Amino acid sequence: NSGFQCTSSSRSTTNYWLGRPTVYSAATCADLPSDSPSGMYRLQGGQLFAYCDMTTMGGGWTLIESFSLANKDIYNGGDMALSLDKPRNEANPLSVADYRLSQANMQSLASASTHWRATCNMHSDTTRDYAVASLDELNPLTLSGAHQCRRMDAMNVRGHECTNCNAAWWQTSSYHLHHDSGGTHCSAPALAPADGSVSSEDNFGYYGNQNSGFQCTSSSRSTTNYWLGRPTVYSAATCADLPSDSPSGMYRLQGGQLFAYCDMTTMGGGWTLIESFSLANKDIYNGGDMA
Repeated sequence: NSGFQCTSSSRSTTNYWLGRPTVYSAATCADLPSDSPSGMYRLQGGQLFAYCDMTTMGGGWTLIESFSLANKDIYNGGDMALSLDKPRNEANPLSVADYRLSQANMQSLASASTHWRATCNMHSDTTRDYAVASLDELNPLTLSGAHQCRRMDAMNVRGHECTNCNAAWWQTSSYHLHHDSGGTHCSAPALAPADGSVSSEDNFGYYGNQNSGFQCTSSSRSTTNYWLGRPTVYSAATCADLPSDSPSGMYRLQGGQLFAYCDMTTMGGGWTLIESFSLANKDIYNGGDMA
């Protein structure tokens, strides 16, 4: 099967390993040493096998659910709401096409976390298609209802983005947790994702209506990912004030008041992104009213 990496081409290799993996007492990925790389870890004294993102927003994010668009029919209904105990392939965090922790493990992680986030394709493109919010504002493990307007730390849908803004979320007996960008909801014109959307477009779950321009639904192999974490808050005023060995990515600066993307490599790093727009959105940006 060319879809299996070991047989995708004549150069593909099959590998077997022996080892003695480290067991960490850390309760969550956020409790690992700060210089730990992203990857799989045995946490909680070996009781939890988890995938940790150790770079985004200071790192420390634990993957709690991930599924491919091809598997949307497994995850799109209310019977897979994040408030329910429906573990899948829990022992294999790299099964990102069909993976979910038990409710007990998710609740344990949430008790030691402050935020959650949703991404596409394991956040391989850190510049777009993501959502971040505090658990106090919106807890995906307990949310129930339709058109729930909640304050987001930051959100980006197909390049439309906002910080400290409201967004509408659904999670009911019929729907997995998701956002609908088929219209402007919650009086949030700053997000305005309806520009370029499809009718009743679903983001970060459910996917009754899909948009190929949204990374989670760009192909059958695209994945939707949910994480819990405790993102680092930096007192740095700008990206230039971050530690020089910081990787490029998103950061919470100015004591958490500014959510910014930092380029930490070009010309010595320390660059803060202040504006970005696609050619498709040139009509928004080309006039003097956007000087």
